[in-house]
Amino acid sequence: MFDVSHMGRFLVRGPGAFDLLQRLGTNDLARVSPGRAQYMLWCTPQGGVIDDLIVLWLGADDFLVVVNGSRREVDWDHLMQHAPEGIDAVDDTFTSAMIAVQGPAACEIVGRLGADIPPRRFGAVRTVVADVGAVVSRTGYTGEDGVEIVCEAGAGPRVWEALRAEGVVPCGLGSRDALRMEMGYPLYGHELDLDIDPREAGVGFAVDLGKDFVGRDALAAREPARRLVGFVAAQRCIPQPGDRVGEEGVVTSGGTSVVLDAPIGLAYVPLETSLGPATLHNRGKEIAVTMRELPLIERGRPAAPAKAGASAT
Repeated sequence: MFDVSHMGRFLVRGPGAFDLLQRLGTNDLARVSPGRAQYMLWCTPQGGVIDDLIVLWLGADDFLVVVNGSRREVDWDHLMQHAPEGIDAVDDTFTSAMIAVQGPAACEIVGRLGADIPPRRFGAVRTVVADVGAVVSRTGYTGEDGVEIVCEAGAGPRVWEALRAEGVVPCGLGSRDALRMEMGYPLYGHELDLDIDPREAGVGFAVDLGKDFVGRDALAAREPARRLVGFVAAQRCIPQPGDRVGEEGVVTSGGTSVVLDAPIGLAYVPLETSLGPATLHNRGKEIAVTMRELPLIERGRPAAPAKAGASAT
């Protein structure tokens, strides 16, 4: 489990909440419904990425928006700039806690603490965890199955200790970063920023040019010129953002994969770049690497177990 309370959390409610989030987001929120979550991006009118985020649709006009901690203030300003009168929006970041529980047994363990577990990925429910009212969403940033729990800040330690008592292992954000690199998940400030087309970052699935959103016209008017790939090094090194890989590739993230037992990284390369053997220029050294499509590994996502005492459906 990871303490991800640094992530920004906005409560957005009111009759115009859906229309507001639909206007801001690149994805089509109408494809989901209450009880579901959706990944999307917010863009500038020029098509640059302000942030990537998750919208949890909790009720008819009740949404929880989870954003990157480093972009919280920028995101809040963007939300307020476009919010019409009558929208009830609250920055709940500092009055709530957020814990990500990830791994093959995550859903089973959180279920043992009394929580309703959404039956499929990107489900979201209001429930109770360790006698604490919470929102549980079947989401995460690791590629594993699991959930993210949002509760009142004062109750966060109670949930954390209840999870520890069930054998859940606390991990730092460095571990989380390695997991997301294995899966090729972009991180704002590395694979995403105001100068990057979201389709280049491998998240084009969350950009629906068939609907209107801020930045839509700019994105529709251009074609991506590069793509995000992964690489695995043949010897020990620490790939650094800005390192050159191959002829024209630029490293955006680097670390070590425990699964592959090797240094790994993400890099932007021109669209026509052939994958395979390449050279990483790292700290004055030339390191042999293999450039590969993402994800670098495959992870399974088993079905959620039934809540204790409930019948399976």
